[in-house]
Amino acid sequence: MRLPLIKSKLSKKWLVAGLLLAVAVGVFLILEVTNKTHIFNEEKAKSGVITSTDESQPTEPEDKTSGPSASQDSNASTPPSPPGGQAPVAPYGNFVSNHNPNLDGNPAPSSIQSVCNTTPGAQCLIEFTNPDGVVKTLSAQTTDNNGSAIWNWDVKQAGFSAGSWKIKAIATLNGQTVTIDDALTLEVEP
Repeated sequence: MRLPLIKSKLSKKWLVAGLLLAVAVGVFLILEVTNKTHIFNEEKAKSGVITSTDESQPTEPEDKTSGPSASQDSNASTPPSPPGGQAPVAPYGNFVSNHNPNLDGNPAPSSIQSVCNTTPGAQCLIEFTNPDGVVKTLSAQTTDNNGSAIWNWDVKQAGFSAGSWKIKAIATLNGQTVTIDDALTLEVEP
């Protein structure tokens, strides 16, 4: 008579263990599907602003021996005020220094320098869009006296996923915007 009681207790233990396992598997699957864990799937990129390691803008060398810059050193790196109503020059430049970076940095580095040239004093930014509609943007910068804005950044730190990303440069001046697409895409390798 003791045998059915033992079977009953074992059956209950297996039932509880099975239920706990089912709950754990369910929670895990939910976390995988919602992109919270990345054991069976790759982390998906999210739209956002790319953090530049040093948003630096080159400045023209100063001639301190003559001319207006000799007495106005504080204004040497300030871009000239553009004429009212003028549209910016279409952006050009090396929008990405490496069109084939690797997320693991091997063999191609994951660090990139982006350069946008347009009219001095214009706002310039660079956008990256993947086929899923994720958009990453380098923060807008005002171009220097040479019309240049430079960003140094990293595809891995910026949260890029592997795949193709379209590149677009956007320049804005006096309420007018000019956009240009890079002929090449950013091909991020795993």
